[in-house]
Amino acid sequence: MMRSMFAGVTGLRNHQIRMDAIGNNIANVNTVGYKAGRVSFQDTLNQTLRGASAPNANRGGINALQVGLGMNLASIDVLHTQGNLQNTGKITDVAIQGDGFFILSDGQREYYTRAGNFNMERDGRLVNPSNGLIVRGWMANITGVINTNMPVTNIRIPVGQTIAPIATSQIEFGGNLAANTNVNLRYMTQSVSDASNDHSATITYTLRPVGFNEYEYEAVVQGGTITGGSGYHGTIRLNENGVVVASPGTWFEVTPTDGTPVRIMSPQVGQLMGDGFEAHYTGALQSNVLTGFTGTVPFNYDATLIDTAGNTVNLTYQITGTSIPNRFQWQIVPDSDPGPENVTIEQGGMGTFEWDSTRGIYNASDVTTLVRSTAPSGVNITINPPSEMSGIPTFTVVERAPEVIAAGTVNMPAFAGAGTYTYNLNNAAGEVLSHLQFNVTGPVAGVYSWTLNAENGSVLTGGSGTFTWGPPTAGVTGDPTRIRLENGVEVTFGAMQNGVNPPSFEEGLMVGGQDGQVQIRVPEPVVTMTRVYDSLGNDHLLLTTATKMDDNNWIWSTVDEYENPIGSGRINFSNEGELISYTGGPITFTPPGALPVRINPDFSDLSQYAGTLDSDNMAISDFTSPFQDGYPMGMLQGFNIDKSGRIVGVFSNGMNQNLAQLAVASFTNPGGLSRVGDTMFEESSNSGQPQVGQAGQGSRGQITPGTVEMSNVDLSQEFTDMIMTERGFQSNSRVITTSDEMLQELVNLKR
Repeated sequence: MMRSMFAGVTGLRNHQIRMDAIGNNIANVNTVGYKAGRVSFQDTLNQTLRGASAPNANRGGINALQVGLGMNLASIDVLHTQGNLQNTGKITDVAIQGDGFFILSDGQREYYTRAGNFNMERDGRLVNPSNGLIVRGWMANITGVINTNMPVTNIRIPVGQTIAPIATSQIEFGGNLAANTNVNLRYMTQSVSDASNDHSATITYTLRPVGFNEYEYEAVVQGGTITGGSGYHGTIRLNENGVVVASPGTWFEVTPTDGTPVRIMSPQVGQLMGDGFEAHYTGALQSNVLTGFTGTVPFNYDATLIDTAGNTVNLTYQITGTSIPNRFQWQIVPDSDPGPENVTIEQGGMGTFEWDSTRGIYNASDVTTLVRSTAPSGVNITINPPSEMSGIPTFTVVERAPEVIAAGTVNMPAFAGAGTYTYNLNNAAGEVLSHLQFNVTGPVAGVYSWTLNAENGSVLTGGSGTFTWGPPTAGVTGDPTRIRLENGVEVTFGAMQNGVNPPSFEEGLMVGGQDGQVQIRVPEPVVTMTRVYDSLGNDHLLLTTATKMDDNNWIWSTVDEYENPIGSGRINFSNEGELISYTGGPITFTPPGALPVRINPDFSDLSQYAGTLDSDNMAISDFTSPFQDGYPMGMLQGFNIDKSGRIVGVFSNGMNQNLAQLAVASFTNPGGLSRVGDTMFEESSNSGQPQVGQAGQGSRGQITPGTVEMSNVDLSQEFTDMIMTERGFQSNSRVITTSDEMLQELVNLKR
């Protein structure tokens, strides 16, 4: 038989195998993670017909005569080149950019794949959706630490997991404390006039910060003198909203030159002067604020608004008390004083607010008011609900024109001898000013003695005497009685009268009463609020204030939500505005039921340069606390995968924490891996052992999340190879046919 026929047969057989590989490649052109196969050929051992001879001096060398015996398969290689990455946007889809394989397990054996189209099954495990094999890697501990030196394990996303709270241990402060902040501030009040309004004086208050929202003040009078009381100097303390929370709570008396005394009440706890309502006009970018609440009730405040059509809207903001302590009612009604009512209330217009002693502000009800001018072109005006009302300390001027207290205003009806009698002190309008308590003793030798106490005031002069009960009353002794009520009102009524049954007193005068307010403005506190957390995850709001004491020298102080001091220290700057040092701390407090909180303050990012000035010529500082390291308990809401393969959980408290990490295996000879189907490979004796580690380290490529790696099949090359294989197969078929014809011809010659 001819050798050529055997050679052609080997060619047919091996080109068929190559066509099998090409067909498989084309079939898997869209298979995720598929790696193309390549068939290589080699020739078979040759038959030597004559050996080669070496050359000599007389004859050259002769080459060997050899005839090939066909071809064999040299190898079927797997091409581990990079396939194209296709974006899917699916959070559990991952691809390796570079070398390496994902690791899968069936519980007994491990497999390797480039196909990263994973799913999360009901138990939270990350799996290959085609066969359920579980993706391998490392799980994080409870604090989010991943140890990649440990053996790999199944990856499970802990659905519903919570992370424990972490107590705050550090607060970082930053910004700029304005170098041009005044240390001592002086504010001039309005003039205060005596009862006749013929004499007036002005008062200048000097304020000096001495601590957290704490200021020393002192009054200096021009055009008069301080003639009584101690309230002209003292210390006031404010909360973060500017409401007075600590004060001397007393008064001082100013007498204008050649005038009569005027009583000034020092700032009172709870006093405020705040914003009320914000009005917006339909269809226009205009707004203004309807304000006027002074912290006293009852109170009416008239306001005029102009709508976008130019119509005037007159309103009255009414505040009245209620039967519930610390609760007030507000109402907006048309104001008819300037003329006929020119507005209608179409919606809302009534609500309440309450004094919140903890926060030192008034909480207002959420009611929106809609009003409309009655003019033909009237435009709707929306008045937003009152805001939390807060403001600046207010000094009250006690002054009003004298008011006659009519005779008989204070009397003693149904006198029945010795005992205690309670009566009302009324003004001319019949309003109750105070409850008076008369203590009557006797009779001694037919004469009764009496003394007087005032329920909400003190007796300055008089307040005692005697009388003889006849009736009628006779032998009356005693001087006119002068009482000062707690609000500064002074009431004087005459001595007890003879011949009256029951006893009564002569008419008198009432002076004083809240007639006006003079305001002082303290420096805007340089305050930053920081929300921190204790060991149970409870949040606490801390207020840290920086107060300038002198050039380049500030003090800082921190209080808790109840304004208890919990930390303080100093901050020093250079003449160039750079931080030199800071002292004080830590900030410490013990929440109920939780471990003590100990927080180290960090002021290293602070500077001191001149700040811009506001409308009151006060420097503006920028004081912030951008970072604290605590957080409350959180529940897992989602996760992301980064380029190193870390699976990072996103929790409800805003924190991110490591959950797990995908493992990536590399091989010295990836071509030596054995295919086992499902685009997976298995370790073989020639692949080498897997080198397991995290992506991006060593020879391992990085993870590209939200993508999958497609097959690396090159269709144009496969079609070219297919044509070449077909031509090779046809040629080998022709060799066999021709060889057969030659053999047939040889047989015919023998015949």
